[in-house]
Amino acid sequence: MDETVIKIEHLSKRYNINTNLQRTFVEEVSKRVKRIFQKKVNEKSSDSYELWALKDINLSVKKGETIGIIGPNGAGKTTLLKLISNITNPTEGKIIKKGKIASLIQVGTGFHGELTGKENVFLYGSIMGMTKKEIEDKYDDIMAFAELKRFADTPVKRYSSGMYVRLGFAVAVYTEPDILLVDEVLAVGDSSFQTRCMQKIGELKAKKVSILLVSHNMHIIGNFCDRVFYLNKGKIIAAGNPLEVIRRYENNMMDNEISLEQGKYKQDNKELIISKVEFFDLNNKKRNEFFSDEPLKVVISYNAKKDIINPNVSIGFYSYSGELLITNNTKMDNHHIELFKKGEGKIEIFYPFLPVSAQILYVSIALTDSSMHYFYDWHQKFYQLKIKNRKGLGGIIKLPAQWRIIGD
Repeated sequence: MDETVIKIEHLSKRYNINTNLQRTFVEEVSKRVKRIFQKKVNEKSSDSYELWALKDINLSVKKGETIGIIGPNGAGKTTLLKLISNITNPTEGKIIKKGKIASLIQVGTGFHGELTGKENVFLYGSIMGMTKKEIEDKYDDIMAFAELKRFADTPVKRYSSGMYVRLGFAVAVYTEPDILLVDEVLAVGDSSFQTRCMQKIGELKAKKVSILLVSHNMHIIGNFCDRVFYLNKGKIIAAGNPLEVIRRYENNMMDNEISLEQGKYKQDNKELIISKVEFFDLNNKKRNEFFSDEPLKVVISYNAKKDIINPNVSIGFYSYSGELLITNNTKMDNHHIELFKKGEGKIEIFYPFLPVSAQILYVSIALTDSSMHYFYDWHQKFYQLKIKNRKGLGGIIKLPAQWRIIGD
């Protein structure tokens, strides 16, 4: 029978925001002077307001489960972890927990600035219920993982944010918790440390440690988590299968991004505009889902108000976390276009396959002059492609390869 280690029922967190604290001296004096001349002396002041960071949250975590928490900035993700770790108290509802909790939520949380790195290791370890002997046995491993042996006797107030994160993560995982809470704070470390962190999280997962992981990196969430909760404006929007919840989150973000970008995309004039972008397979069937080993045709329709001399067409494929994965343009590919004649036209780019694993890709299209500095039109991440893997395929990047047997 599955054992529940965290049960959250009707959890809400309210903050009272006092705008007086955010005013400058001049603004505060000005407001008080205005009040003197107000006719309604007893009128209720609007100097504060309520903000519900979380509202009526219900969820449970089983022993050994890895739960992903995703959502835009301000969704309530970090607040949820703070409530679970007792950094702050709920306004409503309750949290039932079973087992020892280690948390890495904010840089330096739980550390005493005046104490050295070594002293903080012993302090945090004792708070987590470890004996002095247990801490001594693991101390060298902790400092080696954090790569901070040279700075063991340095007060942590002199540590950089990256050093804080390394020490905090190392102590948290080596205290052998039953439940580990990890926030996006890992993004502070370098790529090498992040890789080691994820390897360590994988080891804890194998040992049936329950993990709550907050991240904007959908690749990590999709690969590590058993279930995912999508938060927005303090409420759970979706929960369940990682790929399905991630897809819903990305679709929502894509819709928001389009409405935002349409007011911000770069367009130096309206002489040449992108009228439509479509994706086709080899049978000229219009689709938005492709296997990574399938050919893809991208057809860009445009409308020129006059003849355009030496235009350049660019395309970019972005991952869900914003990295530019694939980019091409007619100039770079030595495909010189002398002229777009006045009126409507189309240009096609063909890919024999896309060398990426299963994920959502965001596609950008730009029409520029030959210098690539003057933008006629630019649709930044306006279009979306879903890439799927064939059964048995994994990895992040796909490359063609040749195999041969040497000898008998």
